[in-house]
Amino acid sequence: MRTIQFFSDIENLPDDLLLRIFSFLGHDDLIRSVSRVSRRWNTISRAPSLWNCVNLSNLKMSNYSLKYLLRRKLIGPTTRALVLCLGHSPSIQTPLISIINSCPQLQRFCISHGRLESFWPIALALPRCLRTLKVNHLVVKHCDDHSLEFRQRSTNLNHLDLTGCGWFADRHLLRFLEGTSLTHLDLSHCYRLFGGPPVCSKLASRLKLLSERLSQLCPNLVHLGVCSVFTLTVEPGDESIQNQSLLTMIVESLPSLYSLNLSENTSLVEYVSWWIKAKNDSQILLPFFRTFIGSKMSRKGTTMELHLNRWPLTCTHAMLIAADALLTESTSSKFVLHFEHPFLLQELLTSPPKLVLQGSLRTAERKHSPPDKDPAFSTAKSSRLI
Repeated sequence: MRTIQFFSDIENLPDDLLLRIFSFLGHDDLIRSVSRVSRRWNTISRAPSLWNCVNLSNLKMSNYSLKYLLRRKLIGPTTRALVLCLGHSPSIQTPLISIINSCPQLQRFCISHGRLESFWPIALALPRCLRTLKVNHLVVKHCDDHSLEFRQRSTNLNHLDLTGCGWFADRHLLRFLEGTSLTHLDLSHCYRLFGGPPVCSKLASRLKLLSERLSQLCPNLVHLGVCSVFTLTVEPGDESIQNQSLLTMIVESLPSLYSLNLSENTSLVEYVSWWIKAKNDSQILLPFFRTFIGSKMSRKGTTMELHLNRWPLTCTHAMLIAADALLTESTSSKFVLHFEHPFLLQELLTSPPKLVLQGSLRTAERKHSPPDKDPAFSTAKSSRLI
């Protein structure tokens, strides 16, 4: 009886108030639940204002699901942001292109966890006003190269995330970045880049290639993610690791960099470990941190971040000591070091660090709240749209 009375009370609410309530619900709830309550609720749930920024990342889209969105006109000219988790339907590419073509004002597009015959027809369908493109953990069958055509359409792009796209090669990146004005670039798990497999160049050559290309194509980067890019072990007898400035090359070529993700890089870990054993002194890392954080730490309100997840404790400890040596108590900015098990590292410290230690399992010293997570990286759940 109470349920009936409660529903009756909600039904008496005006449309604008219901619209306001619906704006707090996820788009999957609007489709699978709200739209089925009544004709009135169905009409309100399809209001264009509710579909300006669409996040369907917790649904695995199929060919039928995408066609449903098109048929109901839920996504269209007013849609400015679209986040999708693709399924493994072999015929999903055509309706996906139709979805993109229906959004001429799209400024943010994120797709993840799916299979496509080819990526470039999708890229060429994207509007010129696009500013953020995230393509995460996407498997592509044919790596054909139409990136030259895409270059002419990507002039407004400033945020590019290709996490988990192992098919992405140097020839794609070179064409892809030309003509852009990127400030954020994430290439995590793109292990073929910068002379990776099957070329398998030496570490010094790969880091030099990274520095040269990024400084030329996107010199204004604020964030760079190269997690799990340099995954090969250093070959025995590789004398190039005796170059003390290899790490410094990365930050030296990108003077505007504030956030750097070096997590899960076997080559870099072996390089730093070699120097720690050779010199037994963390001071050898000072040039890297002087270049990375030196001049920026004097700017009030600045936040610098370095990610070292899955680095061994000895390397992380050396990095912390070197970074902390450059900081003073009067520093108006903050430096955040991200890594696993910070409580283990804190046991090795004789005094509290001046920087912020933050880990995936626990925060050893939380002077500031962590940055908000991007909804585009939400973990997709196995659920169906219809």
